[in-house]
Amino acid sequence: GLIYRDQSGALNESYSDVTGANVDRDDWLLGDDIRISSPGFIRSMQDPSLRGHPKHMTDYRNLNYDNGGVHINSGIPNHAYYQASTLLGRTIAEQVWFRALRFYLTPSSNFYFWAGMIMQSTYDLYGAGSAEVTGINTALDLVGLNTAYVLPMTVSAGATIGGVSSTSLWVHNPGPGAKTVTAVPPTFPGLDLNPGPGHQAVIPEGDSSEFEVVLNGSGFDSCDVALAFDTIRFDVAGSIASQIT
Repeated sequence: GLIYRDQSGALNESYSDVTGANVDRDDWLLGDDIRISSPGFIRSMQDPSLRGHPKHMTDYRNLNYDNGGVHINSGIPNHAYYQASTLLGRTIAEQVWFRALRFYLTPSSNFYFWAGMIMQSTYDLYGAGSAEVTGINTALDLVGLNTAYVLPMTVSAGATIGGVSSTSLWVHNPGPGAKTVTAVPPTFPGLDLNPGPGHQAVIPEGDSSEFEVVLNGSGFDSCDVALAFDTIRFDVAGSIASQIT
């Protein structure tokens, strides 16, 4: 049910392309067998720039046509799939992509949330510390989507979210080296994220950091994060195999 606009619409288009590429496994071109005019294909997952499409988040385009660029910006998740398939093989990549679609994505999912759920699906299937987790993380990093996420849920004032008991959200840093993690709070009145100035924490290698969701005197008793934003997002300075525990 991905909404056909902006990033959720680009994911809609990308999943169509991924499905086509999984059926016709000869190459990474879309529409190359229907005799269209030069250059002879509609899109390339291996190199989206061949049709002027972005393949990295630094080239993402905010457009006021094509439903916000659903065909053009699909090049970014398309290229992530190509990279994952190249690193790990198509069989692994297609299982991960399908699991994220079936179990985790919501109609308004954006690229960042999708990337987090691709990682979560990889953990589900292959386990933390696996070669598959490393490979998928690398593929996402190559398109500028190496971030960590938490699924939306309802939290009470002063409570924390995530964790085994749904009372704590932990972001783990497996290394190498220390990582600076910045929480990007949902745009909801009175909702804030701790710890630290700018919702930022430096996590040493092998350590974890806890983030607390608070309602800062806005008069609310609880906040449904899912209503405010699709995710709470964590930007990571440097590549990290992000793990939510």
